[in-house]
Amino acid sequence: YVYELEQDRSQYEKGLQIFGAIVKEPVATGSDLVYYRNFSDSNYLRQPHNSELDVGNRDFYVMFWAWFTDNDAYDDIMARRAHNGSAYTGNGWFVQMGNDNGITMKDSATGGSRGQIDADNVEDTWQHICFVRRNNKAYAYKNGIPQSTNGTHTWSENLDNTSAVLTIGRGTISGSGDADK
Repeated sequence: YVYELEQDRSQYEKGLQIFGAIVKEPVATGSDLVYYRNFSDSNYLRQPHNSELDVGNRDFYVMFWAWFTDNDAYDDIMARRAHNGSAYTGNGWFVQMGNDNGITMKDSATGGSRGQIDADNVEDTWQHICFVRRNNKAYAYKNGIPQSTNGTHTWSENLDNTSAVLTIGRGTISGSGDADK
């Protein structure tokens, strides 16, 4: 018998594709839980358009764990939007790291902030990040703690985009930015 080393466990066979040399390691010795690193413009994860991620005007959330290794990086962490080679097209969103490990979720159409993780300079520890759109308002949580701008940003854009792809570890392909290594 031959088995794939990494079986596709995604729904509808729309898993993330690895581009470049992504490093996968356990979060602790003996752990089954893993993390990925070595992100750059040429090392990233990508999911082709997946209509299941077209959320329209509905509520949704994006959650992930982060381990900060650098302050003031201003790098894109992930995005779900489209780029036609010369400009961003249609609606979408992206998550960008900023000053002192602050993280902002922005909309693709205007680049406007939709959710903000407060800066804190904390490095070398796992932190849980969550952005939520609920009732056309944006909320952000770090380690389960509501952030200072919760509910202050209106977020009503229709996020359906038949050309949008999901990228993790860099900005949208043909766009700019990469993530911390």
